[in-house]
Amino acid sequence: MRARSRIRGGRRAMLWLTVLTAVPGAMVIHPASAQAAPVQTRVGEYVALGDSFAAGPAILPLKDLDVITPCARSAVNYPSLLAKSVGAESFTDATCGGARTEDVDLVSQGSGLLGSPIVPQIQHLSPRTDLVTLTIGGNDAGLVPLALKCAYRFSDEQPCVIGKLKRETEAKVDAVGPALRRVLRAIRSRAPRARVLVTSYTNYADVAHSNCSNQRVRGDDIAALQSIVNRLGAVQRAAAEDLGAEYVDLISPAIGHDGCSAAPWSNAARPILNLDDFSVAFHPTAAGERAFARIIADRVAGETVR
Repeated sequence: MRARSRIRGGRRAMLWLTVLTAVPGAMVIHPASAQAAPVQTRVGEYVALGDSFAAGPAILPLKDLDVITPCARSAVNYPSLLAKSVGAESFTDATCGGARTEDVDLVSQGSGLLGSPIVPQIQHLSPRTDLVTLTIGGNDAGLVPLALKCAYRFSDEQPCVIGKLKRETEAKVDAVGPALRRVLRAIRSRAPRARVLVTSYTNYADVAHSNCSNQRVRGDDIAALQSIVNRLGAVQRAAAEDLGAEYVDLISPAIGHDGCSAAPWSNAARPILNLDDFSVAFHPTAAGERAFARIIADRVAGETVR
């Protein structure tokens, strides 16, 4: 296992720390209240794996552990709400902003502020694990940098997601498939009796809202960006089905809840930091984390885990 000597700032959703220093009064924020609908099931040991989509970067309150291990995990992210909803007897949130597939099963994702290593996420699994959720692949594909590139460019006279950039991004998305299958095999090896749920990302944007004040992205680029997210969802679904895991679609239920809607489940491009709930651009809002927890809880309720 090869360890990284430093935290990968460009890959991790530690963007919020940078924004804190640039936004006056940014710390005067009220923690988001969150309640996921209770479901009638019982879960013994639940472990959440994944990247910033699951971690809920910057949404207050943050988990105490993140003072030492800065993965930007929120205490009201979808895994935390799901754990309460399904009555998990044991819960470990191993999600971490900036994580790629390799950080789940192969490598340490750098080290914390006090030097403690951020170990491969699957090390938190055991033969006793009953339930695993996994949201991963977006950083492998470079989704957020691509979206920000389209949103913060000097001129939008020409489409952003075209030509070589489009082809390279699609190739990265397709390459997630084999990597995700490797991760799922590793999960099965360490937690052989666990029920494994692989989630998609979400519906970030709607062409009809391309000119809203907090988006400012061409309509054709909006369509291209969402099509890439949808393509990744198809890759995630195929990998899950091939390896005996379950796929949970978070794209279709979020139609009408894009970043420019009246009730967004994810943020648009502007601002980088949403001061309404302290969430980050092109990441779930607090309301989105609650909604995703409900959707996944409904899936868990469909079958008793133990």
